[in-house]
Amino acid sequence: MRKLLAICDGYASDYDILFNAQKSKFIVFVSPKRRFLVSCVFYIGCNLIENVSSYVRLWHVITAPLNDLDDIFTQKEQLCWPSE
Repeated sequence: MRKLLAICDGYASDYDILFNAQKSKFIVFVSPKRRFLVSCVFYIGCNLIENVSSYVRLWHVITAPLNDLDDIFTQKEQLCWPSE
């Protein structure tokens, strides 16, 4: 991941582009077999990218432990209380 971000930083430098780290997030998917995780830190353009434990993408909730409970709850709520 750091190598890919370094390539992005090099491209941004060559073509005078700024990446907005505030609009970027990353999630670490953890196997249930692992009890702990070494913290990950990533930067783009010398700015910290936020690490999140869950993220909504295309109306579905993706969580780090890779279970569907949050997504099922959210979808169920949408069925019971549709937005107007």
